[in-house]
Amino acid sequence: MIQPSHSDTSALRSMERSLRSIAGAAIIALAVFSSSSTGWALPVSNLQLSEYQKQDWQVEDGLPENNVRMIAQRPDGTLLLASSSGIASFDGQHFRALPINDSAKAAGDSDIEAVNAILPVGNEELWIGTDGRGVLHQTSAGTVNISERAGLYNERIRNLCKDSNGVLWIATQNGIERYTGGRLEVVKNTGMISGDLVSPFAEDGHGGMFFVTSSGLFHWQSGVARQFALGLPNAGSPVALYRDPPSQIWIGTTKGVVELVQERREATAISYHPVLRAKISAPISVLLSDATGDLWIGTRGYGLWRLNSDGLSRWSVQNGLPDDAIRSLFIDDENNLWIGMLSGGLSRWRKGALAPYGDAEGFHATYSANVLADSHGDLWLGTWGKGLFRRHNGKLIPTNPPNLPMTTPI
Repeated sequence: MIQPSHSDTSALRSMERSLRSIAGAAIIALAVFSSSSTGWALPVSNLQLSEYQKQDWQVEDGLPENNVRMIAQRPDGTLLLASSSGIASFDGQHFRALPINDSAKAAGDSDIEAVNAILPVGNEELWIGTDGRGVLHQTSAGTVNISERAGLYNERIRNLCKDSNGVLWIATQNGIERYTGGRLEVVKNTGMISGDLVSPFAEDGHGGMFFVTSSGLFHWQSGVARQFALGLPNAGSPVALYRDPPSQIWIGTTKGVVELVQERREATAISYHPVLRAKISAPISVLLSDATGDLWIGTRGYGLWRLNSDGLSRWSVQNGLPDDAIRSLFIDDENNLWIGMLSGGLSRWRKGALAPYGDAEGFHATYSANVLADSHGDLWLGTWGKGLFRRHNGKLIPTNPPNLPMTTPI
């Protein structure tokens, strides 16, 4: 289980960042917990982005490298981070470098090796996508370079994906590969994969795989890869893929987010109808959904976005995000959102017991003196000089009594 850091300097830095990101915050409201035989559980709520509790880690906090390329988690709760400095583990308090024990490594080579992708299997097995030596398979018995064993050298791995049949899909600078039955095979004629395509895979749920390369979007079925045209002139070019737990397929483009809606034509035939769900003025880097069904959207330089029933919302460096270039997203076993950035380090967003109310939530007051909960479940907030506010159905509404001067202290 990941526990908060107890480092005094880290805590002070985190507090300073939080205060900067909540301009004019006036009140902290205590969320109501419900108890069960298994512990505490937060009530379901749609928080504003400003209401998440945020903590950042950078090099000065012990993070080995501010360029966090991928985040994963072992079953024991330990986080694994891939970066330009290699692989590190994080137990919530301490970062620890994990050496790649590869006997094929030349004598005298540096232990610092850039890693772009990690795929843990249990607590002892790990697939490693390096930035120049291909794919390594690390187990308790040792480390094997499956790329070089297949005669493929100097491969730069963009990402790794294991499908429901146990096939390992590999995105490299030269194209797409599949590792199955102990053999590495190349998916031909689908194009190269540039370094900014960091989430190129989405399993279709019917034995096939969608993937994106520099040549466009492809759909692999029964050993054949065919190019898939979106047919949406205003949607932009595909640059990222994601399949969520309910099996919806999402495509990040250079201009927004597209959903591939599945349609069954016959008993066995499946077709896909692209629908533009959101317009964003920047290329998408990574997509991820959480337990409530919200879709989190990382961009290459336009911050972090969330798409849900309330629409689109954005969090950027102007709000306190360390970096607008999002490299990786991950939801841990406690439903915390982890954000890896190009140069801003690592951030954790969690739904905590305390939620702030300030300018971002519509509470434009510098001081609140009274809080009252009524029998309908609404909260009434009295201020000094800004009138009366009412929180109703999750929204904060100015509700000053008639004929009462706004400047009256309440």
